[in-house]
Amino acid sequence: MGKTEKSPPLPAASSGLEGLPWHGHISALTVAPSMRQMGIGAMLSERLEQECNDQKALFMDLFVRKSNHVAINMYRKMGYSTYRVVQDYYSGINDNLESEHALDMRKPLSAGEDGTYTREDGEAYVVQPWDLW
Repeated sequence: MGKTEKSPPLPAASSGLEGLPWHGHISALTVAPSMRQMGIGAMLSERLEQECNDQKALFMDLFVRKSNHVAINMYRKMGYSTYRVVQDYYSGINDNLESEHALDMRKPLSAGEDGTYTREDGEAYVVQPWDLW
């Protein structure tokens, strides 16, 4: 599941934060366990990227659990890099009350190839969930 979106303008009292420009967002990507390692996740992601490119989106973004190494490796192979780490983005599940950090990963699209909204050293940028817009 994905979409193209643009953040609404933020009020002036937002500590200097600006909303995000027109971009694509992977909201959820799930592949049945029996169908994994077949390239389906990459194919679905690439199809959304094509649609977002057609709409002149500047970049694609997604959030992934920091422990999800399989997904992170797939996205890196597809050209995504970590833009920032979001502390405690995912709440604990079941009896495990520990939260987990997320990687906010981004990939520039054709309209945003100048790299304004992506970075290579994103793991050095750590934010809180309330810092997101």
